[in-house]
Amino acid sequence: MCLWFWATFGNVTGSLINWILGRYFLQLQNKIGFPFSQDEIGKAQKTFLKYGVWTLLLAWLPVVGDPLTFIAGVFSPCCNFWCWFHWAKVFVILWF
Repeated sequence: MCLWFWATFGNVTGSLINWILGRYFLQLQNKIGFPFSQDEIGKAQKTFLKYGVWTLLLAWLPVVGDPLTFIAGVFSPCCNFWCWFHWAKVFVILWF
């Protein structure tokens, strides 16, 4: 039980760090060498706002979850992220 607790704690903490990094990512867009144009960011934001909330239900997946939580930090408000993220975690915890 103790191992399960620490694994869940580490998973949630890692997702939170990814989300925080995503929140500050767009502050770098005016720097030289930023890899995305304004058009690409706008297109990605439109796509995320359409499908992104539902993709956060997959935030518990080992490989896919980290980029999803980072992108959620970039494009979604805090409330949406935490609501969907915690529902996904609760579902996985109850499933196992």
